[in-house]
Amino acid sequence: MASESSFTNQLIYEKNPYLLQHAHNPVNWYPWGHEALAKAQSEFKVIFLSIGYSTCHWCHVMEKESFENETIARILNEFYIAIKIDREERPDLDQIYMNAVMLLTGQGGWPISLWLTPDLTPFWGGTYFPPETRYGRTGFKELLLGIHKSWMNHRNELIQSGMTIFNQVRESLSKPQISSGKIDVAWETQVVETLKKEADFIYGGFGYSIKFPQPTRISFLLRFYQKNKDAWILTWLNQTLNQMAEGGIYDHLEGGFSRYSTDRYWQIPHFEKMLYDNALLAQVYLEGFQLTQNSEYRRVASEILDYLLNKLRDPTLGGFFSAEDADSEGVEGKFYTWNLDDFYNELNPEDAQKWIELFNVTPSGNFDGKNVLFLKSPLFQQLQKINKDWKWFEQCRTDLIRARAKRIRPRLDYKILTAWNSLAISALAIGYRVLGDRKYLEAARSASDFILNYLKKDNRLYASYCQGSVKTKAFIDDYAFFQKSQLDLFESTFEIQYLKEAVFLKHEMDHLFGDASTGAFYFTGIDQEDPHLLIRWKEGWDQAIPSGNSIAALNLYRLSVWCAQDDFRKQADHILEYFQDSLATQGEHFTQMLQAYQWISSPPSEVVVVASMVPSAILQALWKKFMPYQMIFSGTPEVIQTITNDIPWMEGKHQMVGKDTVYICQNYHCQKPMTDLNEVFKEIGD
Repeated sequence: MASESSFTNQLIYEKNPYLLQHAHNPVNWYPWGHEALAKAQSEFKVIFLSIGYSTCHWCHVMEKESFENETIARILNEFYIAIKIDREERPDLDQIYMNAVMLLTGQGGWPISLWLTPDLTPFWGGTYFPPETRYGRTGFKELLLGIHKSWMNHRNELIQSGMTIFNQVRESLSKPQISSGKIDVAWETQVVETLKKEADFIYGGFGYSIKFPQPTRISFLLRFYQKNKDAWILTWLNQTLNQMAEGGIYDHLEGGFSRYSTDRYWQIPHFEKMLYDNALLAQVYLEGFQLTQNSEYRRVASEILDYLLNKLRDPTLGGFFSAEDADSEGVEGKFYTWNLDDFYNELNPEDAQKWIELFNVTPSGNFDGKNVLFLKSPLFQQLQKINKDWKWFEQCRTDLIRARAKRIRPRLDYKILTAWNSLAISALAIGYRVLGDRKYLEAARSASDFILNYLKKDNRLYASYCQGSVKTKAFIDDYAFFQKSQLDLFESTFEIQYLKEAVFLKHEMDHLFGDASTGAFYFTGIDQEDPHLLIRWKEGWDQAIPSGNSIAALNLYRLSVWCAQDDFRKQADHILEYFQDSLATQGEHFTQMLQAYQWISSPPSEVVVVASMVPSAILQALWKKFMPYQMIFSGTPEVIQTITNDIPWMEGKHQMVGKDTVYICQNYHCQKPMTDLNEVFKEIGD
């Protein structure tokens, strides 16, 4: 194996942490770009394309086994042009080539390993390959030699095969939706029935083996329950939120969730911690607390947000880094797992024994001879069982965090992505409203300012910031998520600049990504600078993060109310109509978009609180309740008078003498003003 100082390749000039991880491989890697692609064409060599990301465990494994192997590197360097891409920095390329892998193999995942003709058409590929053939998997070395031989002897057949695959990718991504122009009321209930069949009513979540939290599905069901009061949803919801928070997928010391659980019980995680997962899950737990008033959900939401502030925030710039790795010192989970003796070394014997009992620690462990901490019931219940209180727990936790800090922490992916930061801004802004802690609002403001100051040039958003370098023009996800963050900040501060920025982004999205014939947005902009990107498509499928079209549709509905613009509402309708075939047949994969449908199927109320100070006691009480279909604005009488040009339906909203005054309106038609909070909640329907 090569030492880090033995080799240097073209990735050494990059700022991206994933690319830099491979800068000292003996493989002569190139970043995606003109130099590498021109070299492939001039030498008429096959391109080996590897797509992964900084915290990808199997990417690390393949690097150690194959890309640091000098024999394999010599084969790659002699016969191929090797290109490395960070999927998080180039989600457009990742989407195209992941579709190719799915067509070739029937399954996807990272790292993507693809062989392309010099004209970028994929003809063979897969995900992880071991260095030598084993366990029924063809070895990477054998593949490299075999594909080179085929390229030399059967080139035309491989080129033709690549063209066929690429045309299938183009068709799958660009195939037009057939719209009847009708939004169907059956979509919502059909999806609920599908999700009910997939739900695990014993341990929560969906499915029975590997489990992802799937926050957009949870959020969709929360809203369906609020409207329809299906008892099974509340039972399942509580089981899911409790089991996830009790399991090893949750970091019981510093907060935050790992990517997914490798078992049905949420006990053994894949340990990487992603910004987007935690931003979305923080909002789910905030909404769960609003709905149930379960203090456990409030605690978990607060700890997730604190994890973002303490471990993922750039302390100077205010933006949020992308992720923490699963591996430490080359071993998955080493930072997070414990031996029995660890607790006796850090705590006094009585406290150590109680902690071991609390978190089910055993001599043999539950993960490679060590222990992933997990609970068997909610934390406060468990503390009562062992006759300990919260103060005791906090002290032990502080001591163990201090001990764990002496270990080598997993690698940090220090990219700052516009889309993922926008999800964090939204979670923090909503966290301020629900939890009442102003530090979350200030962090949200700071991250928003970072995007506006560092990731916006000549009114154009960019997708990624890394070590002073801004790279890649932003995609529809970046725009839609940032637009949502501005709306969430507006609804947390009532400062008009955030609403104005959301409106500005709407018009920019129309120009850069819009399709007037359908209303839906393309993933890439019309000014996409990469001449090698040969496909433009419209994405509606909600994956680990929601689709840009899903978030954009809901944003447009919200903007239509704030700005009293019916055209905004009609544009949102057109997005749903464009995806109506998918919503009707695969709606369980479009649950964020269905939240936009839920919005129009439960017309929102406009609530105006005119108060002597903001936030007033009435406003704070409203914020504690789960009211996803209420549009709440609060301001002093002086502020109300200044914003009628931007929000015309604020006209005529006055404060009754000496009392905070609430107006509840539907479609801008208001009932008599109220000053009694109980009367307000009765009218809203709480």
